[in-house]
Amino acid sequence: MHPISGKSEEDIIQEWDRIARQRARQIQSGDDISYHAILLPCISDLSSNGNFDSVIDLGCGVGFATEQLLKRANRIVAIDFSSENIKIAGERLSQHPNLSLINSSIEQFADAQPPNSFTLAVANMMLMTTLSLDNVIYSIARLLQRGGYFVFTITHPWFWPQYWKYADADWFNYSDEIIIEAPLVISLQSDNSFPTTHIHRPLQKYVDILHKYDFVIDKIVEPMPSEEHQSLYPNPWKFPRFLGARCIKGR
Repeated sequence: MHPISGKSEEDIIQEWDRIARQRARQIQSGDDISYHAILLPCISDLSSNGNFDSVIDLGCGVGFATEQLLKRANRIVAIDFSSENIKIAGERLSQHPNLSLINSSIEQFADAQPPNSFTLAVANMMLMTTLSLDNVIYSIARLLQRGGYFVFTITHPWFWPQYWKYADADWFNYSDEIIIEAPLVISLQSDNSFPTTHIHRPLQKYVDILHKYDFVIDKIVEPMPSEEHQSLYPNPWKFPRFLGARCIKGR
């Protein structure tokens, strides 16, 4: 695990193309406890009162959160910049007539759409993998109707560095934006030779950019496992590892 400079979006796309099949196995097998016990329930709870008429799943990955959203959405567009992620999602979900799967960056997709096209936007564990948070939030604001919900989850800006044990590294400063390369490991699988990239940003950075593009933060949650799920982890949680938020698009 180390900071890295000069990472391009194409580099990150290639990382996710390489890891996509393994990621699908981790989720489908249930080995990724947090995905099922923390992240999906968090997304479901934060979006429960939203307008599901026209939904966009931003950075949909291999499509498991998309599958949950399909249960309520009249129409859903799921986009991801990894062609392998979209291919795997399509293998499981292409039979749904109200779903469109699109291989694209968020910025390119937004540029090609009429403004205010969606009533609900969801980004599950995506914002901390994008190199330009400003460009992505601007694009989401352009896509979303006034009063629409933008629901997201991210690695917790304060506690994730402690969980991954780089909070005390000489190169880490909480207030800085830092591109970090590390293997994608989960609690039940610690051996992973595929590098992935995430970007540490202080919470204030997220708040400032959301405010810049007229999002009002309606709710923030720091989900913890239930007692039942806590017992599934090799090491019990002492602090939240993820953060979720519901924002409302203003003018």
